[in-house]
Amino acid sequence: MVNLFREPAGRRRRLYTTPVGANWNSLIDYYGDSRPFIGYEGEVGWKPYPGAPMGTQQLVAMLRFAEQYLGYPYVWGGKSPPGFDCSGFVGYVYKSVGIIPDWVVSYTGTLMDYCNRVPDGDQMPGDLVFWRGTSTDHVGIYVGNGMILDCSGGGVDYRPLSWHSAMQFLGYYRNWDSD
Repeated sequence: MVNLFREPAGRRRRLYTTPVGANWNSLIDYYGDSRPFIGYEGEVGWKPYPGAPMGTQQLVAMLRFAEQYLGYPYVWGGKSPPGFDCSGFVGYVYKSVGIIPDWVVSYTGTLMDYCNRVPDGDQMPGDLVFWRGTSTDHVGIYVGNGMILDCSGGGVDYRPLSWHSAMQFLGYYRNWDSD
């Protein structure tokens, strides 16, 4: 009989393909499994922040916390490092700085239910953005300048709002307690 409850084998990804500077010892942990490979200034693949300033210190802390996971892989159902799905990533970073309480379940629908829709034109960096597809829904963090920070097929990254154009955009949402 097949064990239907077997845990999937952990995935490891290649982090380094060239030495850091002249230090060849940096290749020793060639297949590390937790350090992201983009998002840090000075590293190959580093990207500057494409968004606008966050409006509160709590949102600034959330963004700093979230940025450390740039490059982490998408893992369906993932709610914490080393892999996230969209709602797992948003829930993890918002809970880490107290924007939403720990008891809120990190699923797209429950995150949406916990927030209130923001009138069009009133969106701010730090708001959540939601989409509805034919078989799945999606959530990300609006960072301003038409950009989001989310976790989808390519992992945690900054993407334009139009990235999920095949899905129906539901709007901007905010947890009013975080104002």
